[in-house]
Amino acid sequence: QSQGLALDGLTEHNRMFVDVPAGATGLNVTASGLNASQSNGLEIDLHHVAFDSAFGEAPFASPAPGGTPDATASGSGGNGPSLSLSGGTLQTGRYYVVVRNALPTAASVTVQAGVDFTQTNVPVKGNLLVSVNRGGIGQGIDYQPIGSAHGLIWYTYTPDHMPTWYLSAGVAPVGDIWNSDLLRFTNDGTTDALSRVGRVGVTELAEGDSIFSWTLFGESGSERMGILTGADTNPCPTIDNQVTSISGFWGKAQTGLGGASVLMTDAVHAEVHYMYTDTGIPVWLQVIGASGDNLIMTQFSGDCPTCQTTGIASADVGLLGFEYTGTSSAEWNLDYMLNNPLSGDIDRDDTVVKLSDIRACD
Repeated sequence: QSQGLALDGLTEHNRMFVDVPAGATGLNVTASGLNASQSNGLEIDLHHVAFDSAFGEAPFASPAPGGTPDATASGSGGNGPSLSLSGGTLQTGRYYVVVRNALPTAASVTVQAGVDFTQTNVPVKGNLLVSVNRGGIGQGIDYQPIGSAHGLIWYTYTPDHMPTWYLSAGVAPVGDIWNSDLLRFTNDGTTDALSRVGRVGVTELAEGDSIFSWTLFGESGSERMGILTGADTNPCPTIDNQVTSISGFWGKAQTGLGGASVLMTDAVHAEVHYMYTDTGIPVWLQVIGASGDNLIMTQFSGDCPTCQTTGIASADVGLLGFEYTGTSSAEWNLDYMLNNPLSGDIDRDDTVVKLSDIRACD
Protein backbone atom coordinates (compact mmCIF):
# COMPACT_ATOMS: atom_id res chain seq x y z
CA GLN A 1 0.00 0.00 0.00
CA SER A 2 1.12 3.56 -0.66
CA GLN A 3 0.35 6.82 1.14
CA GLY A 4 0.85 10.33 -0.19
CA LEU A 5 1.49 13.37 1.98
CA ALA A 6 3.03 16.83 1.92
CA LEU A 7 5.87 17.73 4.26
CA ASP A 8 6.99 21.27 4.98
CA GLY A 9 10.70 21.91 4.99
CA LEU A 10 12.60 20.56 8.00
CA THR A 11 9.55 18.70 9.39
CA GLU A 12 8.58 15.07 9.98
CA HIS A 13 5.49 12.85 10.05
CA ASN A 14 5.51 10.40 12.97
CA ARG A 15 2.12 8.61 13.01
CA MET A 16 2.29 6.34 9.96
CA PHE A 17 2.55 2.66 10.79
CA VAL A 18 2.63 -0.86 9.38
CA ASP A 19 1.29 -3.78 11.43
CA VAL A 20 3.35 -6.96 11.09
CA PRO A 21 1.69 -10.18 12.36
CA ALA A 22 3.38 -13.45 13.19
CA GLY A 23 4.16 -15.39 10.02
CA ALA A 24 5.41 -12.40 8.04
CA THR A 25 8.75 -12.97 6.33
CA GLY A 26 9.68 -9.45 5.29
CA LEU A 27 8.90 -5.74 5.62
CA ASN A 28 9.83 -3.28 2.87
CA VAL A 29 9.39 0.50 3.11
CA THR A 30 10.34 3.19 0.59
CA ALA A 31 9.80 6.94 0.35
CA SER A 32 10.09 9.12 -2.73
CA GLY A 33 9.65 12.79 -3.56
CA LEU A 34 8.18 14.52 -6.57
CA ASN A 35 11.62 14.81 -8.15
CA ALA A 36 15.24 13.74 -7.57
CA SER A 37 16.02 16.69 -5.34
CA GLN A 38 13.06 16.02 -3.04
CA SER A 39 13.91 12.28 -2.93
CA ASN A 40 17.51 13.08 -1.92
CA GLY A 41 16.24 15.15 1.00
CA LEU A 42 14.05 12.44 2.54
CA GLU A 43 14.91 10.26 5.54
CA ILE A 44 12.93 7.39 7.09
CA ASP A 45 13.20 5.64 10.45
CA LEU A 46 11.45 2.49 11.65
CA HIS A 47 10.44 2.26 15.34
CA HIS A 48 8.96 -0.99 16.69
CA VAL A 49 6.16 -1.15 19.28
CA ALA A 50 4.50 -4.31 20.63
CA PHE A 51 0.81 -4.62 19.74
CA ASP A 52 -0.20 -4.53 23.41
CA SER A 53 1.29 -1.01 23.66
CA ALA A 54 0.08 0.33 20.32
CA PHE A 55 -3.53 1.35 21.01
CA GLY A 56 -3.31 3.82 23.88
CA GLU A 57 -4.92 6.59 21.77
CA ALA A 58 -7.29 4.41 19.71
CA PRO A 59 -8.77 4.97 17.24
CA PHE A 60 -5.90 7.34 16.50
CA ALA A 61 -2.29 6.28 16.14
CA SER A 62 0.02 7.37 18.92
CA PRO A 63 3.19 9.22 17.90
CA ALA A 64 6.20 7.06 17.20
CA PRO A 65 8.31 6.38 20.28
CA GLY A 66 11.58 8.20 20.70
CA GLY A 67 14.97 6.65 21.08
CA THR A 68 17.20 4.82 18.65
CA PRO A 69 15.28 3.58 15.60
CA ASP A 70 15.30 -0.07 14.57
CA ALA A 71 16.44 0.98 11.10
CA THR A 72 17.13 4.23 9.26
CA ALA A 73 17.84 5.30 5.68
CA SER A 74 18.40 8.50 3.66
CA GLY A 75 17.78 9.38 0.04
CA SER A 76 20.71 9.68 -2.37
CA GLY A 77 21.51 9.65 -6.07
CA GLY A 78 18.03 10.92 -6.93
CA ASN A 79 16.37 8.00 -5.16
CA GLY A 80 14.45 8.16 -1.92
CA PRO A 81 15.31 6.09 1.14
CA SER A 82 14.52 2.36 1.24
CA LEU A 83 14.47 -0.11 4.15
CA SER A 84 13.94 -3.87 4.35
CA LEU A 85 13.70 -6.12 7.40
CA SER A 86 13.57 -9.92 7.38
CA GLY A 87 14.65 -12.95 9.36
CA GLY A 88 15.79 -12.21 12.90
CA THR A 89 15.58 -8.43 12.47
CA LEU A 90 11.81 -8.52 11.80
CA GLN A 91 9.59 -8.59 14.89
CA THR A 92 5.87 -9.07 15.33
CA GLY A 93 4.23 -5.74 16.18
CA ARG A 94 3.59 -2.23 14.89
CA TYR A 95 6.36 -0.45 13.00
CA TYR A 96 6.10 3.33 12.88
CA VAL A 97 7.47 4.84 9.69
CA VAL A 98 8.85 8.28 10.58
CA VAL A 99 9.44 10.37 7.46
CA ARG A 100 11.57 13.53 7.58
CA ASN A 101 12.09 16.23 5.00
CA ALA A 102 15.66 17.46 5.54
CA LEU A 103 15.30 20.20 2.91
CA PRO A 104 14.23 23.77 3.79
CA THR A 105 11.48 23.65 1.14
CA ALA A 106 8.24 21.64 1.09
CA ALA A 107 8.15 18.19 -0.53
CA SER A 108 5.45 15.98 -2.04
CA VAL A 109 6.10 12.52 -0.60
CA THR A 110 4.88 9.01 -1.41
CA VAL A 111 5.56 6.31 1.17
CA GLN A 112 5.05 2.69 0.15
CA ALA A 113 5.09 -0.33 2.46
CA GLY A 114 4.72 -4.04 1.84
CA VAL A 115 4.70 -7.08 4.12
CA ASP A 116 5.77 -10.43 2.66
CA PHE A 117 4.19 -13.79 3.50
CA THR A 118 4.67 -17.34 2.27
CA GLN A 119 1.28 -18.51 3.53
CA THR A 120 -1.83 -17.58 5.48
CA ASN A 121 -1.51 -18.60 9.12
CA VAL A 122 -4.83 -17.43 10.64
CA PRO A 123 -7.99 -18.66 8.89
CA VAL A 124 -10.84 -16.19 8.43
CA LYS A 125 -13.80 -18.07 9.88
CA GLY A 126 -16.25 -15.17 9.91
CA ASN A 127 -17.14 -13.21 13.01
CA LEU A 128 -18.82 -10.12 14.35
CA LEU A 129 -15.95 -8.06 15.76
CA VAL A 130 -15.93 -5.11 18.17
CA SER A 131 -13.23 -2.83 19.57
CA VAL A 132 -11.43 -4.12 22.66
CA ASN A 133 -9.94 -0.68 23.33
CA ARG A 134 -13.20 1.29 23.23
CA GLY A 135 -15.96 -0.80 24.75
CA GLY A 136 -19.52 0.45 24.56
CA ILE A 137 -19.24 2.48 21.34
CA GLY A 138 -22.06 0.44 19.77
CA GLN A 139 -20.42 -0.31 16.45
CA GLY A 140 -18.26 -2.95 14.78
CA ILE A 141 -17.61 -5.05 11.70
CA ASP A 142 -18.72 -8.35 10.23
CA TYR A 143 -15.78 -10.00 8.44
CA GLN A 144 -16.59 -13.13 6.43
CA PRO A 145 -15.01 -15.49 3.89
CA ILE A 146 -16.94 -15.62 0.61
CA GLY A 147 -15.41 -18.24 -1.66
CA SER A 148 -12.00 -16.96 -2.79
CA ALA A 149 -12.75 -13.48 -1.42
CA HIS A 150 -13.34 -11.74 1.90
CA GLY A 151 -16.28 -9.47 2.62
CA LEU A 152 -16.67 -6.83 5.33
CA ILE A 153 -19.63 -4.76 6.52
CA TRP A 154 -18.89 -1.89 8.89
CA TYR A 155 -21.78 -0.81 11.13
CA THR A 156 -21.09 2.66 12.47
CA TYR A 157 -22.53 6.20 12.66
CA THR A 158 -22.39 9.45 10.71
CA PRO A 159 -21.08 12.70 12.25
CA ASP A 160 -24.73 13.63 12.96
CA HIS A 161 -25.13 10.40 15.01
CA MET A 162 -27.27 8.45 12.52
CA PRO A 163 -26.61 4.70 11.95
CA THR A 164 -24.88 3.96 8.67
CA TRP A 165 -23.01 1.09 7.03
CA TYR A 166 -20.19 0.63 4.55
CA LEU A 167 -19.22 -2.43 2.56
CA SER A 168 -15.92 -3.81 1.31
CA ALA A 169 -15.00 -6.94 -0.65
CA GLY A 170 -11.83 -8.21 -2.25
CA VAL A 171 -9.75 -11.25 -3.11
CA ALA A 172 -8.36 -13.19 -0.17
CA PRO A 173 -4.64 -12.46 0.24
CA VAL A 174 -1.66 -14.73 0.67
CA GLY A 175 -0.86 -13.87 4.26
CA ASP A 176 -2.72 -12.34 7.17
CA ILE A 177 -3.20 -8.75 5.94
CA TRP A 178 -6.25 -7.94 3.81
CA ASN A 179 -6.88 -4.54 2.21
CA SER A 180 -9.70 -3.31 0.01
CA ASP A 181 -11.68 -0.23 -1.04
CA LEU A 182 -14.49 0.91 1.27
CA LEU A 183 -17.81 1.63 -0.48
CA ARG A 184 -20.94 3.55 0.47
CA PHE A 185 -24.23 2.53 -1.14
CA THR A 186 -27.40 4.52 -1.69
CA ASN A 187 -30.59 3.53 -3.52
CA ASP A 188 -33.18 5.51 -5.46
CA GLY A 189 -35.82 2.78 -5.24
CA THR A 190 -34.65 0.80 -8.26
CA THR A 191 -30.88 1.18 -8.58
CA ASP A 192 -27.99 0.94 -6.16
CA ALA A 193 -25.36 3.66 -6.51
CA LEU A 194 -21.95 3.21 -4.94
CA SER A 195 -19.10 5.55 -4.22
CA ARG A 196 -15.59 4.88 -2.95
CA VAL A 197 -15.21 6.59 0.42
CA GLY A 198 -11.91 5.14 1.67
CA ARG A 199 -9.88 2.01 2.37
CA VAL A 200 -10.00 -0.67 5.04
CA GLY A 201 -7.54 -3.29 6.22
CA VAL A 202 -7.79 -6.28 8.54
CA THR A 203 -4.64 -7.77 10.07
CA GLU A 204 -5.18 -11.19 11.63
CA LEU A 205 -3.07 -11.74 14.74
CA ALA A 206 -4.74 -14.93 15.99
CA GLU A 207 -8.20 -16.46 15.92
CA GLY A 208 -10.46 -13.89 17.53
CA ASP A 209 -7.74 -11.23 17.64
CA SER A 210 -7.30 -8.77 14.77
CA ILE A 211 -6.63 -5.14 13.87
CA PHE A 212 -9.13 -3.12 11.85
CA SER A 213 -7.65 -0.02 10.20
CA TRP A 214 -9.38 2.44 7.94
CA THR A 215 -9.38 5.70 6.08
CA LEU A 216 -12.92 7.12 5.76
CA PHE A 217 -13.64 10.48 4.11
CA GLY A 218 -10.00 11.44 4.68
CA GLU A 219 -9.86 10.52 8.38
CA SER A 220 -7.95 7.46 9.57
CA GLY A 221 -8.14 5.17 12.57
CA SER A 222 -7.17 1.76 13.89
CA GLU A 223 -8.73 -0.59 16.46
CA ARG A 224 -7.72 -3.85 18.15
CA MET A 225 -10.74 -6.10 17.56
CA GLY A 226 -12.17 -9.12 19.37
CA ILE A 227 -15.12 -11.42 18.80
CA LEU A 228 -18.47 -10.13 20.06
CA THR A 229 -19.25 -11.62 23.46
CA GLY A 230 -21.51 -14.64 23.08
CA ALA A 231 -19.97 -15.74 19.79
CA ASP A 232 -16.62 -16.81 21.22
CA THR A 233 -17.05 -20.55 20.85
CA ASN A 234 -19.48 -20.57 17.90
CA PRO A 235 -21.63 -23.58 18.80
CA CYS A 236 -24.29 -23.95 16.13
CA PRO A 237 -27.99 -24.04 17.05
CA THR A 238 -30.13 -27.16 16.77
CA ILE A 239 -32.95 -26.71 14.25
CA ASP A 240 -35.42 -29.57 13.71
CA ASN A 241 -33.12 -31.85 15.72
CA GLN A 242 -30.20 -31.04 13.41
CA VAL A 243 -27.10 -28.99 14.33
CA THR A 244 -27.21 -26.22 11.72
CA SER A 245 -24.72 -23.50 10.76
CA ILE A 246 -26.58 -20.20 10.50
CA SER A 247 -24.14 -17.35 11.34
CA GLY A 248 -22.90 -15.18 8.45
CA PHE A 249 -24.15 -12.82 5.74
CA TRP A 250 -27.77 -13.31 4.62
CA GLY A 251 -29.92 -11.46 2.12
CA LYS A 252 -32.24 -11.58 -0.85
CA ALA A 253 -29.44 -10.51 -3.20
CA GLN A 254 -31.87 -7.99 -4.71
CA THR A 255 -31.12 -4.34 -5.42
CA GLY A 256 -32.37 -1.93 -2.81
CA LEU A 257 -33.16 -4.36 0.00
CA GLY A 258 -29.84 -4.81 1.77
CA GLY A 259 -29.33 -7.85 3.98
CA ALA A 260 -28.15 -8.84 7.44
CA SER A 261 -25.32 -10.09 9.59
CA VAL A 262 -26.69 -13.05 11.52
CA LEU A 263 -25.21 -14.55 14.68
CA MET A 264 -27.00 -17.65 15.91
CA THR A 265 -25.67 -20.08 18.50
CA ASP A 266 -27.33 -22.32 21.06
CA ALA A 267 -27.38 -19.38 23.48
CA VAL A 268 -27.48 -16.21 21.37
CA HIS A 269 -29.49 -14.95 18.41
CA ALA A 270 -28.50 -11.50 17.13
CA GLU A 271 -28.97 -9.87 13.75
CA VAL A 272 -27.90 -6.54 12.29
CA HIS A 273 -30.04 -5.65 9.27
CA TYR A 274 -28.63 -3.18 6.78
CA MET A 275 -31.11 -1.43 4.51
CA TYR A 276 -32.14 1.99 3.20
CA THR A 277 -34.45 4.77 4.35
CA ASP A 278 -37.30 5.76 2.05
CA THR A 279 -34.97 8.44 0.61
CA GLY A 280 -32.29 5.85 -0.19
CA ILE A 281 -29.86 6.52 2.69
CA PRO A 282 -28.05 3.51 4.22
CA VAL A 283 -29.19 2.63 7.74
CA TRP A 284 -29.09 -0.40 10.06
CA LEU A 285 -31.23 -1.92 12.80
CA GLN A 286 -30.28 -4.50 15.42
CA VAL A 287 -32.23 -7.39 16.87
CA ILE A 288 -31.12 -9.60 19.76
CA GLY A 289 -32.78 -12.32 21.79
CA ALA A 290 -32.59 -15.94 22.85
CA SER A 291 -35.53 -17.45 20.95
CA GLY A 292 -39.09 -16.82 19.83
CA ASP A 293 -41.06 -16.15 16.68
CA ASN A 294 -40.41 -12.40 16.70
CA LEU A 295 -37.52 -10.24 17.82
CA ILE A 296 -37.59 -6.51 18.49
CA MET A 297 -35.82 -4.33 15.92
CA THR A 298 -33.92 -1.43 17.51
CA GLN A 299 -32.61 1.76 15.94
CA PHE A 300 -29.45 3.23 17.46
CA SER A 301 -27.75 6.60 17.41
CA GLY A 302 -24.10 7.05 18.34
CA ASP A 303 -20.80 8.62 17.43
CA CYS A 304 -18.82 8.50 14.19
CA PRO A 305 -15.60 6.42 14.30
CA THR A 306 -13.34 9.40 15.01
CA CYS A 307 -15.83 11.62 16.88
CA GLN A 308 -15.73 12.44 20.57
CA THR A 309 -17.74 9.88 22.54
CA THR A 310 -21.11 11.22 23.67
CA GLY A 311 -22.99 7.97 24.28
CA ILE A 312 -25.42 5.58 22.64
CA ALA A 313 -29.20 6.01 22.43
CA SER A 314 -31.76 3.54 21.11
CA ALA A 315 -35.44 3.18 20.28
CA ASP A 316 -37.47 0.09 19.39
CA VAL A 317 -38.99 0.54 15.94
CA GLY A 318 -40.51 -2.81 14.93
CA LEU A 319 -40.37 -6.59 14.83
CA LEU A 320 -38.47 -9.23 12.90
CA GLY A 321 -40.17 -12.53 12.20
CA PHE A 322 -37.89 -15.34 11.04
CA GLU A 323 -37.67 -19.00 10.14
CA TYR A 324 -34.29 -20.54 9.37
CA THR A 325 -34.90 -23.87 7.67
CA GLY A 326 -31.29 -24.85 6.90
CA THR A 327 -27.76 -23.61 6.30
CA SER A 328 -28.75 -21.72 3.13
CA SER A 329 -32.42 -20.74 3.26
CA ALA A 330 -34.66 -18.68 5.52
CA GLU A 331 -37.76 -16.52 5.67
CA TRP A 332 -37.94 -13.04 7.17
CA ASN A 333 -40.81 -10.73 7.94
CA LEU A 334 -39.57 -7.16 8.46
CA ASP A 335 -42.13 -4.85 10.07
CA TYR A 336 -40.66 -1.52 11.21
CA MET A 337 -41.04 2.26 11.09
CA LEU A 338 -37.82 4.23 11.39
CA ASN A 339 -37.55 6.87 14.09
CA ASN A 340 -37.11 10.59 13.28
CA PRO A 341 -35.09 12.08 11.70
CA LEU A 342 -34.91 8.92 9.56
CA SER A 343 -38.00 7.89 7.61
CA GLY A 344 -39.14 4.54 6.30
CA ASP A 345 -42.15 2.28 6.93
CA ILE A 346 -41.71 -1.36 5.89
CA ASP A 347 -43.86 -4.49 6.24
CA ARG A 348 -42.36 -7.08 3.92
CA ASP A 349 -41.82 -10.85 3.63
CA ASP A 350 -38.47 -11.96 2.20
CA THR A 351 -37.13 -15.33 1.18
CA VAL A 352 -33.38 -15.04 1.82
CA VAL A 353 -30.23 -17.10 1.24
CA LYS A 354 -26.79 -17.38 2.82
CA LEU A 355 -24.37 -15.03 1.04
CA SER A 356 -21.15 -15.95 2.87
CA ASP A 357 -19.51 -19.34 3.31
CA ILE A 358 -21.16 -21.94 5.50
CA ARG A 359 -19.17 -21.96 8.73
CA ALA A 360 -18.04 -25.11 10.46
CA CYS A 361 -19.75 -25.87 13.77
CA ASP A 362 -17.20 -25.95 16.62
